[in-house]
Amino acid sequence: MKPVDCFAQDDTSVWLAYEKATATAGPSTALLAKCASRFAQDDTVWVASGIDGTIDGTGEVFVLYAGLMRERIYYTYIVASRSHNFYVGMTSEIEIRVQQHKEGRFEGYSKKYNCNRLVWLERYSDVHRAIAREKQLKGWSRAKKIWLIERENPAWVDLSEEWGTPVKMFGDAS
Repeated sequence: MKPVDCFAQDDTSVWLAYEKATATAGPSTALLAKCASRFAQDDTVWVASGIDGTIDGTGEVFVLYAGLMRERIYYTYIVASRSHNFYVGMTSEIEIRVQQHKEGRFEGYSKKYNCNRLVWLERYSDVHRAIAREKQLKGWSRAKKIWLIERENPAWVDLSEEWGTPVKMFGDAS
C-alpha cells in the first residue's frame, strides 16, 4: 500500500482515498493534491475508517476517506440563427451558456451571425466524450449537421425558449 493513494470507479459518484494516519483532521494536502483530478474542493469528504497496516505488513495505521462527488454533466450543443447559421460548442452549464449566446457575450462567429437559439444538444457524464463529440461535429459538413438538427428538431425550435418560465400543473386553470 502506498502512503498516499486515491482511486475511483469510472462512471460513479464515489471516490475513495487513503493515507498513513496523522494527527491532522481530514485529508492531508498531499492526498488532496494527488486526488485533485478525482474530486472538486466542494465535494463532501468523510473519514470512513481506520485501517491497520497489516494490509501492507508495516503495522502502520492508514485512514480511509470516502467522498461523494457532485454529479457533473456536460453538453455538446448547437445554437443557430433564424437564417440557419449555427455554432457548435461544449459546456458544463448549458443554461448559463445559452443565456450568454442570447446576450451576445462572445465575440466572434456566434455573435456576428446571431446564433442564439438552442436547436440541438446531447448530454454526457464524461467531459472527454463531450469534447470528442464537439470536435467530431465541427469536422462534419454543413449538410450533415443540418441532418442531425432536423432529425430531432425539424422546425429548428429554440429548445431553451421556455426555460425559467413557471410550469403549469395538471388541472391548473390559470
